[in-house]
Amino acid sequence: MRINYIHPTPLKYSGGGVRLHYIADGLAKKGHEVCITTPKWKKSDQYEEHSYSLIEIDAKFAILKPASILHFAATAYTANQNYDVVDVTDPTPLPLLKNKHSPLVVRTVNELYGAKHYFEESRLFFLLALLSSRTSLHLPYDAIITVSEFSKMQLIENGINPDKIKIVPNGVDASFYESFEEKKYDRPTIVSVSRLSRKKRLHWLLETVNYLKKDIPDVQLVLIGKGPDESRLRKLASEYRLEKFVNFTGYVSEEEKARILKRSHVFCFPSEQEGFGLVAIESMACGLPVIASNIPVLREVLGSAALYGNSPREFAEMTKTLFTYPLLYDQHVAKSEEKAKEYTWDNAVSKAENVYESLR
Repeated sequence: MRINYIHPTPLKYSGGGVRLHYIADGLAKKGHEVCITTPKWKKSDQYEEHSYSLIEIDAKFAILKPASILHFAATAYTANQNYDVVDVTDPTPLPLLKNKHSPLVVRTVNELYGAKHYFEESRLFFLLALLSSRTSLHLPYDAIITVSEFSKMQLIENGINPDKIKIVPNGVDASFYESFEEKKYDRPTIVSVSRLSRKKRLHWLLETVNYLKKDIPDVQLVLIGKGPDESRLRKLASEYRLEKFVNFTGYVSEEEKARILKRSHVFCFPSEQEGFGLVAIESMACGLPVIASNIPVLREVLGSAALYGNSPREFAEMTKTLFTYPLLYDQHVAKSEEKAKEYTWDNAVSKAENVYESLR
């Protein structure tokens, strides 16, 4: 098959881009002709080694500027007439431009964002972005791929025919994480990786550390990522007098992220909304116990391998317990490592291939 993926951001910018890299690379290694079309931004935000071809279009990088999205999609469309399948991960007019010579058009939905997300990203365009997100789901796609049963139910609640929805879960590159051997931090370390936005509820972790510092005075929190909520989080850290307890790393490479995860002791994931929660599985592959927010999608994906909390105090209590009882800590390390083995990119590639083949 000849497959072209259209993705609105550089691949290393988000979990959706990481997923796309591994699925496209796996399909190319199976003999398919695979291309990824993305905007041109920074060289470091694309993968250097891959088996697919990469088309970078000089489109202005902007998630929530409709003019940029339409320009990018329309430009990308001119390169897609020779493909069997076009898989898009953002609202696009492509299904409306189809003719008898056009490729199949598949929409991949990694997460169905709510109004809060779009408002935080762009107060000027958030209503238009939200409306575009919802209405574009009803365009005549040949199929819609999503990552979890929870995301499938969200799509059905938004009026999508269940028969059109296919689940292709995420995976983890175990060999990548196994290639790093890192000494643990001397200080008991909580780590979290995410875009710094309000829906990720990272302020919970500042409150968690504020509780813990009384009983574990050398505890530290490492926050990996950047985003619109960073200034508020830094202000809260200052108000709690946590400057010596919290490290904002900003954006780091995939390699450095893996090293930090390996050095840390516990991964905390207080997000109030996810489509899958890929970084939690990546953390489990690094041998970290995971404490996650008690939301349906994370219970679906992580199962009994994670601990679940409903408040910063509960996160603090569970973290303290793990730090206090080594045998219990080791049990949760083993649970994490076993759960991570359930999610492989080979499986995701095979499922994606089956979806495309079934549409032809």
